Amino acid sequence: MLEEKLKEYFSVVFEDELISEIIKVGTYKKFKENEMMLDLGDKFDKIPLILTGAIKISREDDDGDEIALYFLERGDTCTITFGGGFNSSKSKVRGVAETDSEVVLIPVEKLEEWLVKY
Repeated sequence: MLEEKLKEYFSVVFEDELISEIIKVGTYKKFKENEMMLDLGDKFDKIPLILTGAIKISREDDDGDEIALYFLERGDTCTITFGGGFNSSKSKVRGVAETDSEVVLIPVEKLEEWLVKY
């Protein structure tokens, strides 16, 4: 099932060998509606690939009010976590499941290897 979803949603950008590696090292996780996926200050150590549902990415303004930046949906990944992972920085954004969602979380340390390899 996981392999089928990855191929259906990501085969345009990922070759089959990479999808096989994602299955080996990725962590499949379900998030319920309103469940926190990433909070402010969390370390960027995983990159999400969205299989189903929607994740709202937001940040706080100077007054502590939420500012919605964008939504991740099926077939998306988060560019902010991608960039933050290379810098080993802490999150300045929050990711919350807008709907029940399924994601594959890829360890950041695999990114450099895969960028060279694929």
